[in-house]
Amino acid sequence: MIVVSGGNAASGIGWSGIASDATGSNLIALAGDIWTSQDAGLSWTNQTAGTPASGQGWLFAASDATGINLVAAVNGGDLWTSTDSGTGYPSTTDSRALLGSMSITISFDIAR
Repeated sequence: MIVVSGGNAASGIGWSGIASDATGSNLIALAGDIWTSQDAGLSWTNQTAGTPASGQGWLFAASDATGINLVAAVNGGDLWTSTDSGTGYPSTTDSRALLGSMSITISFDIAR
């Protein structure tokens, strides 16, 4: 459960998924759109309003340890990825073959 103080754009939204970077400062949350926070949830930005990613049936989210690489999964649909801390979601992958999947994870290989 995400608790936010009243009066901001994210107050009272029914969240379906959340993920954090290693510090807990950078968050991704799902509720009809993809929302991000860079201050541990004190304020939220709707990153997908007015885009093709808006209004999807978002189900799961994952973040790497830095909060830069994010992925979100649509229930029965595609995977959307971001490589810029959630300000853009240009990549989609048809994941209908993954129907029935229960979660997603992300890993960051620092050896590259």
